[in-house]
Amino acid sequence: MASTYAYGEDFGELQTEIQSIWDTNSELDLVDIEYINDETWVAVFEDNLRGSAYTINSDYGLFQEQVQKRWDQGYDIVDLEHIDNSWVAVFKEDSLLSGGSAYSFSPDIASLKADIQEKWDQNDDLVNVEYADGNWVGIYGDDIGGSGYTTSDSLLNFKADVEKFSNDGYDLVGVEYAEGTFFGVFAEDFDNYTTYSVSSDTDEFLAKFEQHRSQGYDLIDFEQRDDNLFIGVYEHSNSALSELEGALFDLTFVSALI
Repeated sequence: MASTYAYGEDFGELQTEIQSIWDTNSELDLVDIEYINDETWVAVFEDNLRGSAYTINSDYGLFQEQVQKRWDQGYDIVDLEHIDNSWVAVFKEDSLLSGGSAYSFSPDIASLKADIQEKWDQNDDLVNVEYADGNWVGIYGDDIGGSGYTTSDSLLNFKADVEKFSNDGYDLVGVEYAEGTFFGVFAEDFDNYTTYSVSSDTDEFLAKFEQHRSQGYDLIDFEQRDDNLFIGVYEHSNSALSELEGALFDLTFVSALI
């Protein structure tokens, strides 16, 4: 596992940095794009078995068409943002252990909870939640395992909720902060485990990022609160199960060539 990041003052600069990383190591997948300090675009990568892609458009109608095109190509949406008047989506290539994705727009938390329940009734898992252009966006997939969420009105309560879900066998996989609410997303994941860090500024966040990376963790999500507080979510693989998924992936690839 080898997590890394790129940044740029505008999206054009970020695109150049993303391509440079892919040219250097094609096995690094893009997993998240964020806009921090109201001035910097940041892209996060992890080493993975799948491919990745992204799209950006200021026109929502055209953006939807681009998302549909990626779905038709076998990609799942894993991140959706509205940054600097543009819609941005990050995709992962479908794998044996997951497939299919969807997203919903909800004007408030109550509506989002109803949308999540509707997706759960359809056997879809909650993958991520974002706040975009005044709406709560739920991202869903038919991954193996269960999912859960929590809403907290303070960092202290958020930490307590994470501990409770962890005790119940769920890992924190995403966090969003908007409208005074911490929204945590959890997954019942047997081939990975996660941890998170809280930092009071960018320097502390980057120091903790390097610390976790040296311990074999990948940064899979991060969030900045208005007062410059950062929360980073990190993932570490269960090596035995990751090797099993790798073997299954190789077997499927070989079978497709026969």
